[in-house]
Parts: sequence; C-alpha cells; structure tokens
Amino acid sequence: MKHKILLLLLALFSFVLIGCKEDPVPEDLTEYNLLGGWVDGGDGVYTLTTNSEAKLAFTYDKGEHESAYLESAEIKEDLSGMKKLTIKLKGMGAIKVELIAGNETKEISLNVVPNEYSYQWNLIDDGEFLKKLDKVRITGAPGKTGATGNVEISEMKFYNTEALVDIIQTGFNNIPDNVNEYDGTSETFNFNSKWERLVPEEEVYTITVEDGITKVSVEKSGEEWACIQALVKGDFTKFNYVVAKVKGTEGQPFILKAFENPIMETKVTLTGEEQYVAVDISGLTAEQKNSINKILIFGFAGLPTGSGYFEIIEAFMTEEWDTGIVKNVYDGTAETFPIHNWYDAGDSVYTIANDEETVFEYNKGNSEWARAESYIEGDISRFGKIVIEITGEEGKKVMFKVEGAGRNVEKHIEFDGTKQTVEIILTTLPLTTLKAIDKVMVFAAPGEKEVSGTFTLHSVTFMEDVVDVTLDWEDGGDGAYTFVENEDGTLTVNYDKAAGQDWALIKATYGEEYARFNTITIVLRGTAGKTVLLKPNDQGALEKSFTFEEGEDITYTVTTDIVTGYVVFAEAGTSPAEGSFTIVSVTLSFVRPEGPKAEADINKDWIDNGDGVYTVTENEDGTVTVDYNKGNKEYPALKQVFTGELAGYNTITLVLRGEAGKSIILKPNDNWELEKNLTFEEGKDLVFTARASEIYSMIIMAEGGTKDVTGSFTIVEAKLSCTEDVTKGWVDNGDGVYTVTENEDGTVTVDYNKGDKEYPALKQEFQFEGYNTITLVLKGEVGKTLILKPNDDWQLEETITFEDEEEFVYTASAEEITKMIIMAEGGTKEVTGSFTIVSAVLSFVETE
Repeated sequence: MKHKILLLLLALFSFVLIGCKEDPVPEDLTEYNLLGGWVDGGDGVYTLTTNSEAKLAFTYDKGEHESAYLESAEIKEDLSGMKKLTIKLKGMGAIKVELIAGNETKEISLNVVPNEYSYQWNLIDDGEFLKKLDKVRITGAPGKTGATGNVEISEMKFYNTEALVDIIQTGFNNIPDNVNEYDGTSETFNFNSKWERLVPEEEVYTITVEDGITKVSVEKSGEEWACIQALVKGDFTKFNYVVAKVKGTEGQPFILKAFENPIMETKVTLTGEEQYVAVDISGLTAEQKNSINKILIFGFAGLPTGSGYFEIIEAFMTEEWDTGIVKNVYDGTAETFPIHNWYDAGDSVYTIANDEETVFEYNKGNSEWARAESYIEGDISRFGKIVIEITGEEGKKVMFKVEGAGRNVEKHIEFDGTKQTVEIILTTLPLTTLKAIDKVMVFAAPGEKEVSGTFTLHSVTFMEDVVDVTLDWEDGGDGAYTFVENEDGTLTVNYDKAAGQDWALIKATYGEEYARFNTITIVLRGTAGKTVLLKPNDQGALEKSFTFEEGEDITYTVTTDIVTGYVVFAEAGTSPAEGSFTIVSVTLSFVRPEGPKAEADINKDWIDNGDGVYTVTENEDGTVTVDYNKGNKEYPALKQVFTGELAGYNTITLVLRGEAGKSIILKPNDNWELEKNLTFEEGKDLVFTARASEIYSMIIMAEGGTKDVTGSFTIVEAKLSCTEDVTKGWVDNGDGVYTVTENEDGTVTVDYNKGDKEYPALKQEFQFEGYNTITLVLKGEVGKTLILKPNDDWQLEETITFEDEEEFVYTASAEEITKMIIMAEGGTKEVTGSFTIVSAVLSFVETE
C-alpha cells in the first residue's frame, strides 16, 4: 500500500512539473519576442512569406473560413513580469490578436494600413494571466468571410516596462466597419458609398442613396464647417487625383477635401448642373497618399447657415485627370521664373482674363477672404524674392501670400493708381517652406465684404534677391579720392594720396534696408602691379589684400552674419601715391547657411592625460571600458580633444555606467563652469549633456580628490551634436488657456485652465533651420495627458500619459522641425492643471 501511495505522489509531482511553468520569474527576463515559428491554423487561409524572429509577413484569403487563424509557437516562459506588448505593423487589411491562457483570452483588433503604425498594449495589471499564457493567435479580417489582405509585422514583443506612448487597452478595436477599401489593382478606386456625418451629433446633413447616387440635403444653423465623410483604405500610391461628379443648389459653396497637412482641397461654387470637382494630390509622397483615410465634403462650406442639397453622382481616385488648370512649371535652371495662369479659388468672386498681362475683376459679396491662385510645379527654393508689377484703383488694396510647411509670408499693397513695383522677400522662410510652395495667392480687399473693383497684374516673377550697390561709395574724409559714374554702370575711382595719407580710404555704409543680406561680392579692375586692401564691415578678420594683374578682374566674396559696410584702401600703407581703379560691381545677396552638422560618435580615441592612471579598452559592442589605478594622483584625467571633422559642435552627451557609490567628474572644455561631479547609482546609467558655443575637449576624472583607489567604469555612449536649446519661448496660441513661467533653473512651468476649449494649443515656432529632431523632457501630474504635435502635423502627433512622477523623454523627427504644438488633456473641457518643460532641444540626426 505504501508503495502505491509513493507512486501516486511521484506521478502527481511529475504532473506539476510538466503542467506548470517555471517559478519564480527569471530575474533577467526583460522582454519576450513572439516573432518566428508561426503556423497556419489548418484552413490553408494564410500564406507566410516571412516567418523569422525579425518579421512576420503573410497574406490571407478567407474564403468561407470566418474564424481561420495563425498561431504562434508555444510559449513556455513565465511572462508574469511583462507589462506591455508592442506591435508594429503595416499592410492592407485588419487583424485580431488574441492572447490565450488556457480557457481565458484577451484580445485587440487592429486596422492595418500601408504606413507602419505602432501600438503598446497595456498589460500592467495582467501578471497572473500572463503567467499562464501559452500561445497567441492572429485572425485576419476577424468576423468576415471572402476577405483578402496582407500584413507585415516588424515587432511583436513583450516588455517588462510600462506602456508610455501609442497606448491601447484590452478590447481595443479601430477596425472601421463602413470603410471603402481599394482592391489594389483597379485603374480607378470608386468610393461613392458609405457616406456619413463626420460628427454624428451635427444634424446638418440627411444622407440617402438612390440608384447608386448619394443624395444629401443640407440644413445649417451655425455649424460653419460641418461635413460628411467617406472612409477609405488602400495603397493609393499610383493615384494623383480625387474626383467627384456632383450636382447641387446653385450658388452653394462646396469643398472636396482629400488631405489635412498640407491641405489638399478644392472649393467650387455649385451651378445647379452636373459638374466635376477634382483635388490634385500628385504633390503628396507615397507615404502621405497611403495615410489618406477619409474624404470630406463640405456643403455651404464656411457659411453658418444654408439650406439646399447636393448629389454625389460619382466619387473616385484616378491617376490622370484634366483639371483645366495650367500650372507654371519651373525647370530648375532658369535664373528667373515668371508665373501666369491665374484662377478663382472657388468662391466665384474673380473674373480673370489671362493674357500677357492679367486683368482681374472682383465682386466679393460676403466672401471676406476670397482669393485667386496661380499654381506652381517645381522646386523654387533657389529664389530669394518675388517681384510684382501691378496697377490698381487708387485707395484700394490687395494682399499677396505664399505658404508651405506651416510658414507663410504676406505682402499688402495699397494702390496709388499708377504702375507699382513691389517685392516679397522669401529669404526669411525656411528651406522646407520654400520647397513646399505650390502656389501664389492674391486677395483683393483682404478682410472686406461687399466690395468690387479691378486690377492688372503686369508681371509676377520669382528671382534671386540680389541688390546692386556699385555706386554707393564716398571718400573716407581725406579728400584723396574722386568718383566717375560710367554709362555701363561701373564706377571709376581716382586717387591722389598726399604724403602722410598712407591709409586714406573709400567707404560704403549699408543701412537697415539691407539687413537681410549676409553676403557681399565686389569685382574690381585696375592697373597691373597696383594693390588694393579690401575690408568688408571694416572688420580685420575679413580684410584681404590683392594685386591687380593684366587682363584679370579681382572678385572677392564674403559671407558673414550681416553686411553693414565696406572699406577699400588703394595702395594701402603707401604715400604719396596716385592712380585709379574701376569698381565693376558690388552686390549684396543672401546665402543660406549650411544646416547643422550630423551627430558624431566619439566613443573612441580616449587617452590618459599622461599620468599612466587610465587603461582604455574599446569593446566590440561600441562601449569603452576604463580601468584606473590612481596611486598618489588626486585629479588625473582621461581626455579627448575634438579637431578636424569633430570641430564645430556645441553639445556633448555621455552615457556612463559604474559601481554604485563611486563618483566621476565630467569637465567639457576643461571648463569649471561646465563641470559636474556625479555619483553612480545601482542599476542606473548616468546621462550627462553639456552645451557651449563649441565643444573642443572632454575631461573625465574618476573619484576626483581621492588618492590610492582603483576601479573601472564604462562609457556606454559618447556623442557630439549641434543643438539649439528651445526650452524657452513658448506662447499660448490665442485662447488664453496657458500661462507660461520661465523658472530660474531653466525649466518652464505651464499652467492651464481650459474652460470650454477642447484642443487649445501651446506653441513655439523655431527660427533655426536644418534641425530634424526635437527632444522634450517633461514632467506632469500622474494620469494627465499631453498631445505632442511637431510641425502641427497629425502624422507626427502622439499622446502621452504621465505614468509616474519621473521625467518623460519624448523624441520626434521629420525632414525639418519648424514648430511644436502641445495640447494638455486634448478633447477634454473644463479642466485645469500644470506640467513642466524640463528641457526642449533641437538637433540634427543623420538619416539613411
């Protein structure tokens, strides 16, 4: 009997070992990768094209198998310490992800689109469930039959850290059930179905469908921008136009909108007859096209009231379409670029006669900001100004405007009844804005209603912003020089220097009207063997001496921060002397400064300063191990000096790891004002950043002030970068919601009282060019949220939640960062609170 009991106990013990997972949780399990080892559930619905630990890619064709699934490899680890599941995916379709632990499941459902999206599934309270987790399933097009799709998952990994961005909860489902989905192959994509109100509660539109035509009645009473939407989904890369064939109440302002940022929309006035409305999206990148997820239509657009109807007879995307608009195409090489071909922008305010000269007649009615436009194709960023020749009725006004990438420049003109020449200076705009300019706009009587009139555009020309100042010279006061202005525009300078007039000079002064220029070019011609000393800005660092050669002109160009003047000495340091030379030309121009230098890895070439204290080992993983034996030295140094390609950086960042309790002195530029004495903590890396006008060296001293100690530390990372501190300079966007306090410690406290505002903004526009990355360090109240929106671009937008009282580090990159928008508790009214901007830094990170 005892023998039988023993066998039974052994069997039970074996069952426990086999049926239960390892316990306790492995302390070193910080993440768990689900990729690799996936299999079709048995229905043959899925074709796996990549099934590795780096990527899972598959197609599905559901047929009649509504519940067909893919299944992961068996999970044998105890994942109770995991707090989130990160999923990154793209493609076309939809998936359900199920976590399965015995009979218990948890799931999310994800819409899959061509651009990659990332999700962090919050599992912080699901430790007991994760302890029993044994497999994961993916179902394509959940709940549907006959559906096809393709999915590529680049990350599917559990982490033991909390979800902080792109957070979703169990049960999350963003799969639309009323989307028009492109099949990926048809020549056009027809989406004239499933129209609905964008805001269901706004009872402006009543939508019915009859014989394939969408019929919409409109009754507006205060909702100026109420609209309807058709959700769309697909790879739209090949399409260049969004087109609708419509018919509606005569005189109704009507907008078809395809994209938000940059705004891609077309406004027309309905005629009561069938007409086509087309939005040109050819200027969007493939990524932008594939992010289009809805098409909007606005009836009685921009008006608070209106009663009538419109019909959507057709709605489709197509590769080719004749919009009737002739664009001005810049070839990329011409030194000037005149534009013609002007069009009313949709309010039917302007009657335009396009000819060698363009005549505008306007009758504005109730349209304060009605405009005409001339469209541009090509990169016009080489040009520095637009020169406009125009004639209008005395006392009346127009405004010209160009814009792009969130920036614009305007020029107001008041007519005097004669032909006027005005300039719009473009050099103040960032390069990204110039590259994005696709039209020039003109507003007659801007901001006014019920006015009419006429004006004539003689010419509108993009050109380089260069000013000729050849003749703007005077004697320096010694009476040694005289000037003769020649018919060809050159200036002859005669000089007769008496004894003692060794340094007699001529000079030019450039006032505030030339403050936008940073470059001056002078061309001189003179007698062979004679000399001139040229001194831009009367600045010694810029001066240069030249000797004339037979048949050769002297050309000297200088770029500096600002050009304020010029000094020229003939035969400098010599008297008496006489002769002449010719100033062929002097021009002022603007040369756009080079952008910031790319970040540089400097975690190598560290050396002992000469005391033989430090031994440096460069490791294969890019880190550097530093061993030290200080002997009788208190402050021996490890150092690195930055010259050559490493010169010119203004920021250094170090990440260090060492024994808890040990100290380290960090001293950029061997400068005590930048010096920090830091102490290592258990399990934490030290992150040190310092800025100066230039970082030219770095000193590290282990356990400074202490003799006869040994030890080691690791330089995990060391980088030089060009940055701009933009922690200060934040302003309320105009709603009076945010109060900004700049603190003595360099941080910024932001208090807010939102009242009835859902999305009021705190903003900063950056005057620095070439920076493509922004890093914010933020602190806030636990549970509160911030919407962070670089460049006011929804594609870059992220919502973060303060999970604890620790600092939150946020980084975003774009082609160029030109502005930053922050919205506290977006979508919520009647709340108050505060947060702290610990730091905000622009940098340039080189991309592949």
